[in-house]
Amino acid sequence: MEFITQNVVSSLYPYQIENIERQIIDYQSLNMAEKKNNFYMCPKCGAVHPRLIKGGMSHSGKQMYRCKECDKRFTYDNGHLTWYSHQPYDKWSMFIKSTLEHGSLLTNSALIDVSPSTAFRMRHKFLSFLSLITEEKTIDKAVEIDEKVFMESHKGYRLSNVKGRKRQMPAAGGAYSHQFVSLICGADRENGSYIQAYSMGHPTIKDATLFGKHISDNIFAWTDGQNCYTKMLCDKRCPFKILTDHKEYDSENHLNTVNSLHSRMAEWYRNYRGVATVYINRYAALFSIWQQYAGCDLQEIILKLIQKISKYMHYFFVRDIRDKDIFEDPTAIYERKGMADHFINPFDGSIGDSTEYWTF
Repeated sequence: MEFITQNVVSSLYPYQIENIERQIIDYQSLNMAEKKNNFYMCPKCGAVHPRLIKGGMSHSGKQMYRCKECDKRFTYDNGHLTWYSHQPYDKWSMFIKSTLEHGSLLTNSALIDVSPSTAFRMRHKFLSFLSLITEEKTIDKAVEIDEKVFMESHKGYRLSNVKGRKRQMPAAGGAYSHQFVSLICGADRENGSYIQAYSMGHPTIKDATLFGKHISDNIFAWTDGQNCYTKMLCDKRCPFKILTDHKEYDSENHLNTVNSLHSRMAEWYRNYRGVATVYINRYAALFSIWQQYAGCDLQEIILKLIQKISKYMHYFFVRDIRDKDIFEDPTAIYERKGMADHFINPFDGSIGDSTEYWTF
């Protein structure tokens, strides 16, 4: 045993020793990935492959580098997940792990000893980085396309211009009314998927065209016959088969893969007790990542995500939480910036005038 004394080794079973070694190696790999320099360009002057030297330490204890092209300094995590964060990297690792395990904000905040509002900001910063990963997804194999609808949710908001609805009360206008948001799902049969919402109600040709940017040309597709999908597939020269009823299914022609994806997605959102519609695409990115690595060891997933995220320079500020990379359909946000005369803090029950809205 490389990491602990022989006396401790003699008191442990072989599988326990193996687990301890594996955890230590995983933690070392995570720390190395976090400290690895990934600056392909200087964040200050934009010089490609700049020559960097160490430039002291910041007040928060982070290593700083100095670009020899512009002679300006920046922290080693400039533009990365921990940038502009007061929380150390080990807390971020614990937070990511808890998020992937469907931990609530209260659970996450207690785990790393921060306030629920800080946990909310950390979660959405993490989800914003995941959105960058999923946005580059392109399905290049045979794909099944269908949409999953969720009822519009204003979770965390009190809206004076929206009538309350009791639990389980159906929406007016049916499943494709403007009280529902449609998540368009493309699923290949090798566990790849891309999920995105573009508008409320029934998907439009414009929505399908935007979704089609993540579908390769000339691949085979199965759909349920929605006109918006067939036009998009024709434009991309994709051969396709329309399946309007389960009676038309056989061993090869079916929509079982995407329907199974819908079932798992519904269960995923149920664990969160619903998701605010304006943030639904961020949670769709989280679900896509979870789906992609289903069955993998959780520590291995975290390491892979950290390695992928570290390749991006993404400047996401607290002020961007309710403005950047959100679902911006007007019917979903109800003039969001000016709609709330009051806000509710669910942790103390207080109500008052404010421009800061709580969303948990």
